Amino acid sequence: MWLKDLATVEAYEQEGIYLSRGCLTVVTKEMRAEEERVKRENLQVLLETAGAVCHELNQPIQSVSSYCEIMLMEAEKNDPLCERLKKIVEQTRRMGDITKKLMRITKYETKDYVQGVKIVDIEKSSQKEN
Repeated sequence: MWLKDLATVEAYEQEGIYLSRGCLTVVTKEMRAEEERVKRENLQVLLETAGAVCHELNQPIQSVSSYCEIMLMEAEKNDPLCERLKKIVEQTRRMGDITKKLMRITKYETKDYVQGVKIVDIEKSSQKEN
């Protein structure tokens, strides 16, 4: 429970008397609302940062993917390099999918990682709520 102390002091210096008068007011509701507001603001900052990072990452990812696709079109079908290029294209698409999920995050869900560390669960955090 959160309490707020409101007090005043009355001084009667000639008589040497000092009186304190006050009351405690329950402010739990207001404090919880403030905590929620701070959480929402922090989440908003994180989401905006994730969006900026995703935007910056998508450009080089697209470039790598495009170069690999052009090289695949120009390569001979039996060239051993084709399989490697296909894997690069596949992985750049996967990275693109991950950045799309990051940009769809609307809530904060975590999952266990290693040694008791928790990380954001991108799948759950990016799913639309029912």
